[in-house]
Amino acid sequence: MLIEKSNPQTSGEALRKTRLEHWCTAAFATYFETATTEQVCFEWSNNADQLLQSAFQECFGQDQKVALFALGKLGSQELNLSSDVDLLIVSEDEDPKNAASLRHFQSLLSQATDLGFVFRVDFDLRPGGRMGPLIPTVDQVMDYYGNYGETWERLALIRLRALSGNEQVIQKTEDFRRKFVFRKHLDFTLLNDLKALRKKIHSANYLRTTDFQIDLKLGIGGIRDTELFVHALQVLHGGRLPELHHRQTSKVLSVIQVQNLLPASEVDSLTKHYWKFRHWENLVQIENDQQTHLLLKDFRLSPPFQDLQKEMRQCDQIVSTLFGPLDIRKSDFPVELEAQKKWLEEKGYRPETVHELWPELISQSLFSRNKDRDEVYRAQFLHLFLKELESFPQTKDLALSYLKDFLHAVRAKSTFFALFLSQEQLVHQIAEIFAKSGYLAQMICQKPELIDSFIYRSQTEIHQFDQEHLLEALSEKKLLSELVAGTDFLLTIDLISLFQKTTETADDICLRLMSSFSEDENSWMDLVCLGKWGGKEMGLRSDLDFVFVTENDPSEQDMKKARRFLTRLTETHHRGGQIYDVDMRLKPSGKGGLIVTSKARLLHYLSSEAAPWERQAYLRARCLKDTHWNHSLHKAALSKKLDASDFTELERIRLGLLKNAQGEFDLKYSEGGLVDIEFTAQVLMLSQQVVTPVTETSAQLDLLAAELQNSQFIELKKRWLELRTYEQLHHVISRESGTNLRKDSATFLLIAQALKCSPSTFEDRLRSALDASVLILKSVDPRRASF
Repeated sequence: MLIEKSNPQTSGEALRKTRLEHWCTAAFATYFETATTEQVCFEWSNNADQLLQSAFQECFGQDQKVALFALGKLGSQELNLSSDVDLLIVSEDEDPKNAASLRHFQSLLSQATDLGFVFRVDFDLRPGGRMGPLIPTVDQVMDYYGNYGETWERLALIRLRALSGNEQVIQKTEDFRRKFVFRKHLDFTLLNDLKALRKKIHSANYLRTTDFQIDLKLGIGGIRDTELFVHALQVLHGGRLPELHHRQTSKVLSVIQVQNLLPASEVDSLTKHYWKFRHWENLVQIENDQQTHLLLKDFRLSPPFQDLQKEMRQCDQIVSTLFGPLDIRKSDFPVELEAQKKWLEEKGYRPETVHELWPELISQSLFSRNKDRDEVYRAQFLHLFLKELESFPQTKDLALSYLKDFLHAVRAKSTFFALFLSQEQLVHQIAEIFAKSGYLAQMICQKPELIDSFIYRSQTEIHQFDQEHLLEALSEKKLLSELVAGTDFLLTIDLISLFQKTTETADDICLRLMSSFSEDENSWMDLVCLGKWGGKEMGLRSDLDFVFVTENDPSEQDMKKARRFLTRLTETHHRGGQIYDVDMRLKPSGKGGLIVTSKARLLHYLSSEAAPWERQAYLRARCLKDTHWNHSLHKAALSKKLDASDFTELERIRLGLLKNAQGEFDLKYSEGGLVDIEFTAQVLMLSQQVVTPVTETSAQLDLLAAELQNSQFIELKKRWLELRTYEQLHHVISRESGTNLRKDSATFLLIAQALKCSPSTFEDRLRSALDASVLILKSVDPRRASF
């Protein structure tokens, strides 16, 4: 044995004498290094246990239903040589006799004589701290920690260890401690609390470490950092890994290594670092038996300072892998409302934002059980968000108004602030969305629950729910797809990727909705996708153009199923809201036709009865399930040649569409715009009877260039892609739908910014694209050539 145990008597002098004997033995073992620091601390803790047990039994006796617990380093059996002992006394019920017993206990331990004292005792870690009862009951312990316990208290209770007293009290307290500390489910606030706790520790103490002294305990990369890191991993993983429930640092680190929570090299580095610093802590304390953690540079036993400082930096690097880099700089975000207003004015926000919007935003009630902590979180989040908005000077006021709507939608829940602070990149993304995209900002404000899925760019797998939950899940899938695709498009301006994502989402949702019918109904119909959906060129806000088809003549039951499908796709009364708008004007016989037709009837209609404009629309048709039938559709649409009257009718339709143009830059209906290009390509394919395996407009223009050996179609394709890019930027940036761009609008300016050019340059590009398209169309469009 390192230290020979004795049986201390119950008088104060006997306790002090025994304590001094054990302390001297531990001090000599430390000074001459006859035992490891871990051994010294463990044996010294055992001796402290015996002394405290003797004093507790003398003061409280055997009959009182109370129990004595150790916390801190004594709780982990790692007590240093001149430390306070953190204690907690818990009783079964409130008992007036406990107060007198406690006063006797404190006096017995703390009174100093020529032999010194037994221990400096600290009861401040009890529930409620200094304001709480000195001896709480078991119920008070459970009520306080269960309703008000904070993250730092969970860390503190990791090392709670029973020393003496009533077994029933000990068991109840220990059972509750385990549930309180090691939880199976975590909330978003935990890691952020731990990060804030570390920052708070170092913000108050970082100046204590200088070129001439090191704070072994509270310095960055010191003893407290190691303990905080280890305890954080215990709290984070202890709910699923009972092996982490140890109180001793070395044992916990061993489990961390075995469970692959940390590389072996880092575990070894932390273990050696921790006990080296604990050794120097003991050395500086035994000099005068004082509780100090400062190692002075001129301390006669001091190692090279640069070696210790290097180790502290290494420790900080490991700890920061969990908590993030430590930032202890003072925030410049004011606390008081009037100071915040002045700060916002200096940042260039508009007067109405400063004096009307901001007070409303900041005064929204915070839903939290720990308002002091979460008000700090809210302030940190708002400061970070405002910092991000400095990159968007023209739209920062608008972005702040979206933020107000968003916080109102989430009811200012503290978990959202903690989530954003733990995912700082998310703050940047949301600030950018609010500053750049009215459409996506509105979506997030209306359905803030999308944020969880947006973080990971994924969605929970959709299972076979009841219809209500299925429709909600499909609606969320569509919104999330647009949120992700729109955000990526703003960043990359990759139009083809946007088409692919939005089209695949529509395909998947409709297939999933079709499969929700009972198994015997599963093959009852197919959808012929038309328009942008058929051409695999869906963008943001696109509706679905389609017709229902069956293998045989549709029955009344088929009609009912089709109506049920349409209702599920378009109804708005469920929580998810409408999934898609639907356009079925291209069904056979137009508006008056049946909503379901057979494949044979559709082919006959296209080849014999359909007007030219209907046949050209079906050149972009594709079947959702039976893709082999696409060729039959295209062949039927091309079966009749166009005559002079057809060209006259098609030109009349073209001119009628152009009359829908609004303003100077209507991307869709202007001459040379999107509709003009798309219809011209389709008319050419009809007139030349070009059989196509593709439905995409860009691919059809490539095909025309090859079939007609005319490179102008390649240039026309470039202009079409350019105009579709502008159209999708308009859709993602503006809260309003439509394709009309006004030069004096905020949207026009934001599109120019997204394209990294000036508004005048964007105007020149837009005008040039339309003019070039008009010139090409005049030379290749057979409708115009016929006049």
